[in-house]
Amino acid sequence: MHENVDGSLDIVSQPEFADLSQLKRDILYVISGLDDPKGLEIKDELSTYYDEEINHGRLYPNLDDLAEAGFVDKFKVNGRSNGYRLTTGGRNLMESRRRWEQTKLARLSVDTSDSEESTVKPRQTSPGDDSEESTVKPRQTSPGDDSEESMADDDASDIIAENNILDELTDEFEDI
Repeated sequence: MHENVDGSLDIVSQPEFADLSQLKRDILYVISGLDDPKGLEIKDELSTYYDEEINHGRLYPNLDDLAEAGFVDKFKVNGRSNGYRLTTGGRNLMESRRRWEQTKLARLSVDTSDSEESTVKPRQTSPGDDSEESTVKPRQTSPGDDSEESMADDDASDIIAENNILDELTDEFEDI
């Protein structure tokens, strides 16, 4: 068990997320985002992300380590290929990580007023503060812009907006 700063407990499998190498973390993220991918699909996603070729000798030992740690289920797709999916322990690990990241990112707001590119700055508001700084400003996109970057920015803005609403509701509740 792992105690969070707020006193709640998470069941975190060993090794913990922080103990994994960056490549193993990224492999878990890739598997999380795909439906039972084969090793080559994982390799292609990572190669695109890293902007360099990820070779078999680097990928497959890490996949095997994640399977041995109980985070990934390795299964036969056909005679030549294996598929990979997160185990319950792997899903719990990723959910725990996502909750941790959300608590850390909740204090950020996206500000697009000064430039076309978003800048991130700490959210500094007091209860009942309706200033522009306390609201999330969506990224300006052109109609039909459905690029991965645009969709990811939209998702991040949605999460930040939801967290800001939750913060405001919490502040109001505490005042009652």
